[in-house]
Amino acid sequence: PASWMTRENVFVFVSVQPPKQHEEELSLSPTAAEGTVLSLPAGSRVLDAIRVTEKWSMTLESSGQLYDGRNDFVALRNGFRTSSLGTEVLASGDVVSIIPSDELISLSKRRSGASTAASS
Repeated sequence: PASWMTRENVFVFVSVQPPKQHEEELSLSPTAAEGTVLSLPAGSRVLDAIRVTEKWSMTLESSGQLYDGRNDFVALRNGFRTSSLGTEVLASGDVVSIIPSDELISLSKRRSGASTAASS
C-alpha cells in the first residue's frame, strides 16, 4: 500500500530562511528558520513546492513578497540554485531551501573558497 503513495506523490523537505533584519523582530529564536515535509503530486515542480510554502510561511507572508526568483528570495534544490521559474521536477527526498538573496551571495563566496582550498 505504501508503494502506490510514493508513485503518486513526492515527499520533499522545504525550509525558509528569514532575512537578517527580520531576526531582531522575531522573538522566537535567533534563526527562526521554518521547515516542513510536503507531500506533493508526482511531477510537481520546485515552484509548486514554493507556492504551498507561501501559504504557511510566516517569513514569506510577513515580507509581503511572493517568490518570483528575482527579488528578496531565491530557491535552492539540493543545494543548487534553481531557475527563476522553478521548473525543475521534484523527486522524493529533495530538499528545497528558500533563502534571502543576500545569503546566496555569501554562500557562493564560502563555496568558492572551499573548492580552492580542496584542490590545493
